Amino acid sequence: MKRLKKYLFVLVLAVLCICPVFAGCDLNFLSASKLATPKITLSSSNNCITWSSIKNAESYLIYANEALVDEIKSDGSSTYIYEFRQGLQDVGDYSVYVLADSSSVYRTKSSASNVVNYKLTAPQTVTQLAMSINQDETNKISFTLNDTKLSYVPLNSSVFPSGAENIKYYVFMYSNSSELVAHEIVGTEVDLRRENYIKFDEIYALRLGYSYVMDGQTIQKIASDIIYYNPDDKGTYTKSIYLFDGFINDMYIENLQELDNVIYYSFINRLEDFTFKISDEFKLFVNYTFDGFSFLDRMHNAIAYAFDQMYETIYYTGVYLTNRFCDYGASQTEIRMKISYGGFAECDTSVRPNTLSSVYPQDDYTPYYEQIEFESLEEKYGNSYKFESDSQYLYQNVTTSEQLYWAVENKVTPVFTSTSCTAYRIYKQAKGVLKSIVSDDMTDYEKALSIFDWICVNTSYDYTSYSQPVYSATVATYPTIVPSYFLEGVFQASGGHGYSVCDGFSKAYSLMCNMIGIDCIRIVGDAYTGGGYGGHAWNKVLVDIDPTDEVGAQYYLADITWTEFVSNGTETAAHIYFGLSDEDVKDTHIPYKNRQFKFGNYKAENSMYYYVNQKFTNNLTTQNLVAKSTQELSNIFDYMFNRSIVGFDFVADYNFMVAEYEKVNEKYLSKTTKDIDFIESNGVEYKTIYDWSTDTMSYFKPRINIYGSVIGYDLVQVENNYKLREFFLDKVMRNAKFQEQLIGVSQDTELRPYDSVGNKGLVFVVYQKLLIDADGEVEHLISALNSRGISGTYTIYVLNSILTSAGGESPLSQVQNLFGGFITGTDLSLEFKTLGTVNIDTATARAFSMKVVYNV
Repeated sequence: MKRLKKYLFVLVLAVLCICPVFAGCDLNFLSASKLATPKITLSSSNNCITWSSIKNAESYLIYANEALVDEIKSDGSSTYIYEFRQGLQDVGDYSVYVLADSSSVYRTKSSASNVVNYKLTAPQTVTQLAMSINQDETNKISFTLNDTKLSYVPLNSSVFPSGAENIKYYVFMYSNSSELVAHEIVGTEVDLRRENYIKFDEIYALRLGYSYVMDGQTIQKIASDIIYYNPDDKGTYTKSIYLFDGFINDMYIENLQELDNVIYYSFINRLEDFTFKISDEFKLFVNYTFDGFSFLDRMHNAIAYAFDQMYETIYYTGVYLTNRFCDYGASQTEIRMKISYGGFAECDTSVRPNTLSSVYPQDDYTPYYEQIEFESLEEKYGNSYKFESDSQYLYQNVTTSEQLYWAVENKVTPVFTSTSCTAYRIYKQAKGVLKSIVSDDMTDYEKALSIFDWICVNTSYDYTSYSQPVYSATVATYPTIVPSYFLEGVFQASGGHGYSVCDGFSKAYSLMCNMIGIDCIRIVGDAYTGGGYGGHAWNKVLVDIDPTDEVGAQYYLADITWTEFVSNGTETAAHIYFGLSDEDVKDTHIPYKNRQFKFGNYKAENSMYYYVNQKFTNNLTTQNLVAKSTQELSNIFDYMFNRSIVGFDFVADYNFMVAEYEKVNEKYLSKTTKDIDFIESNGVEYKTIYDWSTDTMSYFKPRINIYGSVIGYDLVQVENNYKLREFFLDKVMRNAKFQEQLIGVSQDTELRPYDSVGNKGLVFVVYQKLLIDADGEVEHLISALNSRGISGTYTIYVLNSILTSAGGESPLSQVQNLFGGFITGTDLSLEFKTLGTVNIDTATARAFSMKVVYNV
């Protein structure tokens, strides 16, 4: 028995020794160890909490009022920062604590840290601060500011119109926390402090103006430049004023947000050598919060943290010793920044897509503004139209497109230092476009739609991989010189078709909407495309889709990049991503959380449901863009013919499509078999599998070994609703069209909800041309054009066999002869231009442009 006990003791001892080996040498293998508890510190001035790292922690969970609001991954730092603006959205009081966490089975979450209380107040938004003003652009009031004492010289009485009465002068005041106010000045001077017009923690933008009464009406105008008043006196640092995100800032940094602002501002303006001053309190915060062996190291890391608060196409590096961003003076509070943005102030317009790029041609599409009749701003006002962006209270100098976009989006009037600068050229170009596509009679919704369509049809997506040195090492290293990321990609200097990516699209949409007074913001973040997340940019736009109801204006998501899709080798415009809600894209569009304090003010709470909301009227019948019957489908084609619309997108209701399919086929999705076939494309034999139970066609590319043998297949594409779409195109749509219409189609293959109750359908983009391929069709076409009183331009194909029968020495004379005999006695006149030769099935045809004028 003693010997048995000895063996048992040895066995137990062996187990105790061996188990830690298999458990990663953790002697606490029988129970997981608990992580140490974080201790958090509240920094009210920086609106954040900080804490020291916890050994073995892989992440930190942030709780506010007992709800998990965020998670920060461990990155090896000794101290961590959490800014409340990253995760808290609703105004109110919060009790905040942190837990350390680990995914290891041998460790458990820590206990909750100490609790700190924080009050989140409503942030001021640029929308609230936007101030369109009536400005006297001819006369300026001269004024000075000595501390808080303002004095001015009144304008000469000849400035005012004859009969003007009760002339008064005002000081207009604006700060980051107050809307624009005006105080009457009695006499020629006023002490702003004595009159309690100012607070001592605000920077004010001051301008002077006047009012007078004429014919019983009070006219008020602003008539001076801006003078900034800053109650802080830190020498040149508080006198150096700049505008960022629509707010007034100086170069005296007192908290983390102000550091973020000045770094972001330096990127927008490509400032590579500048100086700012930090407060003693902020210096202590930097020393306590950021890693480093010296204050210089810690300040460098604070600046690196500030760079992480932006999400832009950017190259940057520090250029001080060991690539630091900064150096400092004797006091360690005067910080000199030296940073390289590559030495480029703006993009290089000579960098263009080449043969290695995939810039698809744009399919013909008729934008909204070409589908309707309206008096454009150009026709009504000529050069006298005043854009909203030229009438803001705040203004700043701009030379580059980046400065222009930021100014206009943030409700700041751009002032151009030269008419030869890029910003001036683009601004002038954008004005010309807007004046041609927008009308006073349009609602903001219609204006926003017109701008959306203009960018879609005039710009293609640039698929070129500029990160590869196919152009030059410079282009590959410095993406900020590529025009596709900027307004230059959309607004080509030549005025020609643009090429851009999401950055350029979203900046252009923001610029053009804000120029005419429609609030629009560019959102940056990540987008999920199926293979993972990647950087992306889109917009939120404020419109009232129905001014007759009581709902009012709301923000909607607009993504020009995603709304277009490539079909049959061309890029197709549609409205799939126009007017969506945040909920619609919650899994695909993730705003950058470090800018969420701003983006969170632009919630898109409802979907516009564009295809239900957008309507057209044809032959006294009004309907939306969802076809639920053959009659509604015919109305769409008839509308296209009557309005000579080239391209048009609509939704075919899924239940309607299925019902039409089942009229002549077996019950949809009733089979469970699969058909396997092989097709050849570009010398490669692809394998296809059609699944009847899901109506999907899958394409597989062969995998070839070094001996040239097929050793397997890789899935490359899946087409959904395959036979349903095929039947709808060949049988339903072809039968619903006008007799001489030749309909081409680009299609989205995904079922999408089109209304608030979840009904779904497929988006089709249809393209109209006319085809004469049988006797009697010319007469039928002329009769329809005349009886309907149509004027417009069509592309028409005429089979050669019919064309040559009309006689004539050239195709142009032949088509004129063919149609000439039928327009006699009508109110029509026709003008033809030869376009070329096309193949229609097995026949050859001539293509012409046919301009139809109905002479009333």
